[in-house]
Amino acid sequence: MIVNPIKVNSIYQNNRNSHKSASFYPQFCAKGIYPGSFDPITNGHLDIIKRASKLFDELTVLIAINPEKKEFLPLSQRMKLIIKSVKDLTNVKVASYSGLTTDFAKLSNSDFMVRGIRDVNDFEYEKNLFEINKKNNSNIETIFIPTNPETAGISSSVVRNINKIGGNVSNFVPECVDRTLYLKKSFDDIVKNLGFDQEKSVEVFNKIIDTYDNPVRGYHDVKHIFSMLKNLDEFILNNPNSIQNLNEFKFAILMHDYVNGTPNEVNESIAVAEKFINQIAPNHNSNYIKRVILATDYSHNISKPSIDEMLIQDLDLSILGSNPVDYKEYANLIREQYSNLADDIFNNARKRILQNFLDKENIYNIDYFKTKYEVQARMNISKELETLK
Repeated sequence: MIVNPIKVNSIYQNNRNSHKSASFYPQFCAKGIYPGSFDPITNGHLDIIKRASKLFDELTVLIAINPEKKEFLPLSQRMKLIIKSVKDLTNVKVASYSGLTTDFAKLSNSDFMVRGIRDVNDFEYEKNLFEINKKNNSNIETIFIPTNPETAGISSSVVRNINKIGGNVSNFVPECVDRTLYLKKSFDDIVKNLGFDQEKSVEVFNKIIDTYDNPVRGYHDVKHIFSMLKNLDEFILNNPNSIQNLNEFKFAILMHDYVNGTPNEVNESIAVAEKFINQIAPNHNSNYIKRVILATDYSHNISKPSIDEMLIQDLDLSILGSNPVDYKEYANLIREQYSNLADDIFNNARKRILQNFLDKENIYNIDYFKTKYEVQARMNISKELETLK
């Protein structure tokens, strides 16, 4: 892939030892490169990566940067999504490069380039590219891997187009990509429906997704926001017209946990939400959004909560009523988030919080969520309390 000026930026999965040919030929390490824009990575890409990883001691998934090409997802997000997608492939690393792929091959001492082939047209294109690459780097060899028939029709452009019209892409991309694209579509709809500045909104969304997509976030991460928005969409299908300010409500979901892990996190999240609104829509009244976010501060009671305030609380607490496996993962992530606290301090604080939920007549406010989650939530909480004694 030919792109412009030479600059390399690599992120490695782990420090690893070669595990294939080097075990037979100690002086030889087979290195391969699989280049592409991966905007976003798809199950088709992932299938090629898995199969190619068996051929080399080390395989680099190379994000080729083309400044002239408009990005769907920024480089930082694509990098994170690929790293998550290949986390179980111990000899695969991820890098980005804004130069000739053949030059990266020289810099990384890689002699092989991997290309996926879907049909005859692909082969003709790749054959021509192979000849060009040979002129730039005579040592480079290209390995063509036929695509799996099950993934042959999946491409980044197809995924982008389906996502833009609100279609389901979960069968075409890794789970982490599906979550990010769902959040992006939700945010794009908010921007469009509320008439926010679209160019400035791109920067805001990137900040939001980068903030939630951080390993130190613990439970309050992309998965949590994704789950809330998914639950909301299902609720709206069953209860149409129940919220008058749906787009602002969704923005409140996106922002309610933005600042995480501080005593005053809700108010700080509100402050960031106001900042973002002023950036993308200076004349927009943010009082509604602030009020909805504030409802997720459970340290104070709302005397007469609105349907919107009750709804965001129920969505925020829906994890309590999840299946036992997901609940256990949630409980572990909460403990990990507060790993700086000694066990006795954490356990006592956690027990108070959980007991407060059990002492309520109902954990959930709205009948839809009571029916869906109440019984399982009480079972999950009671079981966790037993482990904290």
